Amino acid sequence: MKRQDIINAIATKSNLSKTDAEIALKSVESTIKSALTLEGEYTLQGVGILKAKQRAARTGRNPKTGEALQISASQTVTFSPAKALKEALNP
Repeated sequence: MKRQDIINAIATKSNLSKTDAEIALKSVESTIKSALTLEGEYTLQGVGILKAKQRAARTGRNPKTGEALQISASQTVTFSPAKALKEALNP
């Protein structure tokens, strides 16, 4: 599902204009980003938990040349699905 599909679904299901649906989606996105940045975790009931996780620096390999290279430490996001989502996917 693409971004525009999500906007269309929000507009249809909530009886909003597509512009208002896009604004709603952007506000949800910014709320999630803020929560991950400030608190390190965001829970969406019935869907799952997004958690910010620190990834340590490590040594990798260039697949083309085989040369070793250093990959710097970074932040990443992990997702743990909620029980309700798992059950919806596996009836």
